Amino acid sequence: MTTVARRLVAGSMLWAGLCQAVQAVDDCNVKTRLLAFGEYIASDPAPLDSVGTIRVQCRSNKTPGGAYRLEISGGNSGDPASRFLLSGASRLFYNLYVDAARLRIWGDGSGGTEAVARLVTQHPQRDILPVYGRVPTAQNAPPGAYEDALVVTLIF
Repeated sequence: MTTVARRLVAGSMLWAGLCQAVQAVDDCNVKTRLLAFGEYIASDPAPLDSVGTIRVQCRSNKTPGGAYRLEISGGNSGDPASRFLLSGASRLFYNLYVDAARLRIWGDGSGGTEAVARLVTQHPQRDILPVYGRVPTAQNAPPGAYEDALVVTLIF
């Protein structure tokens, strides 16, 4: 049995806030927590799951104060519906999900993915949003450290 270690580095996620004049949100910031899968063994019968978090804090001088939307890029693949980790030229497929059942892919709202939207109902509002990750079983990839860098976009 060959043990293959793979990890997703999402701690370097970036964010960009895009103000929209129609919204009543004054200011938002976002912080991400590393999503690390740990060791992947292709022969394991269950997929390799992990959970990370995105923390969002928004301020509004008006309550309710509008809304925000969070999108996560496709990373190495450029397509949120089909993400992969890289180790050199080797790929290991994975994805990020909105729900714990890992049925709804977190992306930008295109290609069957979803962005997450929240209303701002407090001043300030602090949300901790889980990010559910999964590496499917039975992938034949050589041993190595596999990584992806994603962009988190916060639109308010």
